[in-house]
Amino acid sequence: MASLKSLDFDGMDDAQITELAETTRFEWAERDVMIASARELRRQDWKVKVPEAWLQTAETRHTSLAKEIPARVSGTMALNEPQFKRPYIDDDVQVQEHAEAVERSQRGLFQHFKGNSIAGKNQYFFAMDQLCNSGALCIGDLFAPHDYWSIPLYSDEDGKARKKWWRDNQGRETEEVEAIDEVSSSRAYMKAVDFYRRTAVPPITRRVVPTNQAYPLFLNGRMYALFIWRQASPLELMAGGFQLEDESANASSLTNTKELLEVWTPNRCRYIVNREQLRHAVYGNEGVVTNYDFIPFVYRVGLEGGELEYGSYGMPLLSLVDSQIRLITTLLTYLFNAIHLASFPSFYLEYIVRDGTVTASVLEARTGKKVTSYQFKSGTIMDFGPDRKVVPLLHPGMNKDTYELLKMHYDEVNNVIPRSLRGVAESSGFNTVQASVQARSLFNPIADSMELAHTDLAKMDLHYIEMTGAPIYLNYAVPADSSYSSKPQKVSKIKVTPED
Repeated sequence: MASLKSLDFDGMDDAQITELAETTRFEWAERDVMIASARELRRQDWKVKVPEAWLQTAETRHTSLAKEIPARVSGTMALNEPQFKRPYIDDDVQVQEHAEAVERSQRGLFQHFKGNSIAGKNQYFFAMDQLCNSGALCIGDLFAPHDYWSIPLYSDEDGKARKKWWRDNQGRETEEVEAIDEVSSSRAYMKAVDFYRRTAVPPITRRVVPTNQAYPLFLNGRMYALFIWRQASPLELMAGGFQLEDESANASSLTNTKELLEVWTPNRCRYIVNREQLRHAVYGNEGVVTNYDFIPFVYRVGLEGGELEYGSYGMPLLSLVDSQIRLITTLLTYLFNAIHLASFPSFYLEYIVRDGTVTASVLEARTGKKVTSYQFKSGTIMDFGPDRKVVPLLHPGMNKDTYELLKMHYDEVNNVIPRSLRGVAESSGFNTVQASVQARSLFNPIADSMELAHTDLAKMDLHYIEMTGAPIYLNYAVPADSSYSSKPQKVSKIKVTPED
């Protein structure tokens, strides 16, 4: 560990950083296996092995628990939005005003990113789903000043103030060079810039990385690198300014994906394909230079799954009841197969032994040929001749013990993950409260992890606001007294500055 900590992760060449990424990925293999098993259960992408002697045409019948538990728990956990509170460090009124400005700005940022961070998704719900059902959350807070700084230009090609900013000493527009007042002209320009920033998006973006794609490298509690292994289309890479060697007609295809390694170190971000770094049109071979001096991502674990050399990995909720759900699905499949066999039985002829002899075959009366099959007609009495008996081949049998076993495993799932945690009331108010208290053993670690993640993101937000050196404006929708109210929602404009 000491040798790794002394390394310059930003200065590593492509071969060194790729080797370190592969080693880190191998260390997180236990976590990937657990997440893959939970995802398989949730997608219901597995089949029950039915004995060949039983199998007719019955299909695997999955229990709804595999989909219900992930959806209900993540939805229940996300019912209450995080509360932002910055404690006052003293009784100074100005300090309290700064603290309140930061609180309101964080609420505004939360509302903005909840609806705009992930296309087509609620970012808060998606993040909670990752924390509950993948065991951990990886979310990034990135400084993206390009849109924010695309403000009106003050000077022309010759370096002189543009004519639209010319003002006299009274602050009025003028077309005479001799009447230009630099202070009034600068004030008019800053007013236009301030107006632009009122309508521009915040210079910060959020990115939630699927947990099974993120491989952080922790040393002594600090993240020194983050490796993201994922599939990326050439269209995405080219749109991001990266240059590809095989820029052909297929480059714009979304299905022509490549395995991409994203390497985030304290001051750089590199894209590596086939162990070679992609060249960026602006930054060249250096990757994207960030100069953050820290990794702009948060990795938090919900339920504890295990310890690794480079960090801890979380446990998905479905991993707690993996065996129970698989056995319930198996029993449901057997029951369905039994009903299928009972509804559509097969028949065979049983020959009656008389005097030690058995009629081994049946001959058709008209042709004298051996009969191997019969056609059963509804409402018709079939006569197969003497010493022969038609016997139905029924299902193997599912008695009461089968249903008791099925109920027992349903009860075990409800004991491990209480129904109250899934938003379902118990038989009485007392039982509901008692089950809710029992559910806190699962609820607290997940809720605490989400709170700590938002605390880390808030620290990054404040760092980026300080980097801008200019005020940032946010829209904040004041919460209504009731979510069912028909009154128009009040929206206020929040201003936060580096001084806050």
